[in-house]
Amino acid sequence: MLGLGISCQNPKKSVLSSSGYFVVQNDQGRPWLEVANKDIPGLLNFEEAQSACDSMGEGWRLPEREELQAMRLQLYRKTQGDFQNKWYWSATPNTAGSCWGLHFGNGLEYYNFKTDHGCVRPVRDFRP
Repeated sequence: MLGLGISCQNPKKSVLSSSGYFVVQNDQGRPWLEVANKDIPGLLNFEEAQSACDSMGEGWRLPEREELQAMRLQLYRKTQGDFQNKWYWSATPNTAGSCWGLHFGNGLEYYNFKTDHGCVRPVRDFRP
């Protein structure tokens, strides 16, 4: 169990928001996180990834480490969201020059230098 109430044992069913984005739910079945319905095109370094998320508008950002895990459990493993079998950036720092990421195919977490390139899937806090 990760710090935000995400259960790895019993992932909740994902739904779509009224704006057409995927919604990840917490353990109580409440909407928690809105997930863009596609990746930002290409493989980006950390700075490019943050900038691409910001360009989507108010509230869009890189997911935190725990949020990536929830997205993998509730979307990728259920073949929803058209995620790639690759490594995705998180906003969670490891050191000043690196951040954590998650490989959606094998479920392993890695830290990568901010100059490395990875996939990007923007998120924002759920808005009813």
